[in-house]
Amino acid sequence: MQQLASQRGGECLSSVYVLSTTPLLTVRRFSNFESRTVKEQEKLVAALKSLEGMIEDSMFTTKIGKEFSYDQVEAAMAYESPEGEKAVLVT
Repeated sequence: MQQLASQRGGECLSSVYVLSTTPLLTVRRFSNFESRTVKEQEKLVAALKSLEGMIEDSMFTTKIGKEFSYDQVEAAMAYESPEGEKAVLVT
């Protein structure tokens, strides 16, 4: 499994986990909109309150590494950075 981050203007907007054993790119949908935490307002408020102080923490910031186009996805998946930077797919 390789994490690929999409970016806009140097800011990471999301991370996509790609699972593939073939040369084709397979992207699996992820959604937590059906979870109990999201559906039950009290739980959602409690979860957001517990996270609000940590959101700006650098621990949650993706270190942007080398940029790759979608036709270079194999190279992006093989990309490793000693500083922990992530491959970025750009259009």
